Amino acid sequence: MAILPPNYPTECTDGEISQAINGFYQEIFVTGANPNKVLQLGPLIQIGLNELQKRATHQLKDVSALNVEQTRKLTEEVNKLTAITKDATEAARINQQSARRMTSIATWLTGVSIILAMIATFLAYETTMTDKRWQQQEIQLLQDIRLNTTNVR
Repeated sequence: MAILPPNYPTECTDGEISQAINGFYQEIFVTGANPNKVLQLGPLIQIGLNELQKRATHQLKDVSALNVEQTRKLTEEVNKLTAITKDATEAARINQQSARRMTSIATWLTGVSIILAMIATFLAYETTMTDKRWQQQEIQLLQDIRLNTTNVR
């Protein structure tokens, strides 16, 4: 005979309810599904199953509420990350513009340096050529002086 726990099913544990329901099923089975036993124990089985379903629903509701809170927190974190990403993107854009400016300035300075180097090379060449011409003139003058002094003697 199945044992009905005290204050069945509201103050029983899930295990006690399951144990009672299994006992009720066994008793119905042992009696060969006697209609009186089915009518007597059927509602007790149904009440027990309803209580287990109610508890499962409450647990699901608690888990669902927890999921809602976690989803809210996750959404906040995603929004923070989105803001950080926007800031980083803006900083990268500004850095890219600065790099372009620096590259342009460096290219311009390189061109100016090349032009100045060419001018310096030209001036050095001109100075060398002028010096050689001066040396040639001086040599010519010295030779003329030597010839004149030789002729005077």
